[in-house]
Formats: sequence, C-alpha cells, structure tokens
Amino acid sequence: MNDEERFQRLVDQFNLKKSGANPFDAELLDSNSKGASHGEKLSIAFLLNVWNSRHDWKTGKFDVMDALGTWDDPQRNAFCDWARKPWWP
Repeated sequence: MNDEERFQRLVDQFNLKKSGANPFDAELLDSNSKGASHGEKLSIAFLLNVWNSRHDWKTGKFDVMDALGTWDDPQRNAFCDWARKPWWP
C-alpha cells in the first residue's frame, strides 16, 4: 500500500461526509469545513495537520484533548491507532 492509499484509509476511518474526504483533497476538505459539526471539524483538523502541519489551514490546529472528549469510540480508536505508531504521508 502506498502513502496515498494508507492516508485515504485513515481518512475513511473518520467517516466524513464532506467533499474532499473521498477521494482525499486537502484544499477542498479544508474549504468544506465551514458547515461541519464540531466533531467533524476536529476530525478534519487532525487529518489536515497529519497531511501538512506547517500549512495554515482554515480549519485550524488540532486540539487533541477537545477531540478525545468529543469523538465517539470509532474516531478515538482511529486516532489512537495512528498515535501508537504515527506516520506522515
């Protein structure tokens, strides 16, 4: 599995229904975060900051404590799986 496929697999675990999630398009997903719920924005922020943490995303920086208190178990599990062995595309 190449980096793009691996990253898409991570994105898919967050079950986002926003344009830019599948297939992954960072700029489109960032633009579509405006109407997202708080939990969706946290997911988008996490994914975009894994994709490129140096970019100034409109969605903002990722707040891990807020996310862990907001996300449901599948989202927390996806994050924890990534955090145990973090990687970047």
